[in-house]
Amino acid sequence: MLSFSAEELARAAHELGMSYPEHVLDQLVAAIDSGKHVVLTGPPGTGKTTLAYLAAAVCQHAMLCTGYLPTTATTEWTTFETIGGFQPTSEGFIYRPGLFIEAIESGRWLVIDELNRSNFDRAFGQLFTSCPAKRSCCRSNARVSPSRCRSCPTAWSRRTRPSRSGCPRAGGSSPR
Repeated sequence: MLSFSAEELARAAHELGMSYPEHVLDQLVAAIDSGKHVVLTGPPGTGKTTLAYLAAAVCQHAMLCTGYLPTTATTEWTTFETIGGFQPTSEGFIYRPGLFIEAIESGRWLVIDELNRSNFDRAFGQLFTSCPAKRSCCRSNARVSPSRCRSCPTAWSRRTRPSRSGCPRAGGSSPR
């Protein structure tokens, strides 16, 4: 099993005859390690797609994901392609999962090339509607932005949430 590091990415790139600045690989590794989504931008032909596929492959070998689902965005994309929807068949309607659901269910990362080609509101609008902008900062389900919750001693993150006992809104006490 490999580790996921800038060195492993550089090695994989070198095997393909590619070379990336060290700071680019460091930033990519830091973004992925933090659990954030990554969007690579830059002029055409600079190796963004290759780097995305390399990062996903190295992450798969490091067991951070089970693989990746590569796709290219189009202007015709709707939420049917991205999230999914009901499809008529001779036996009635069946639910067909979109790319996001397919990737989530299989544990793969979704690598979208040419995201700028999509009509973002039409393709992803309902996805962001279903994901609330304000998240609970603690298990008390206080519907506030994490940055605005002065009661919780710990900021909310995707990997960890403050304990119920540490949040005054949940009946705990704050160590101030």
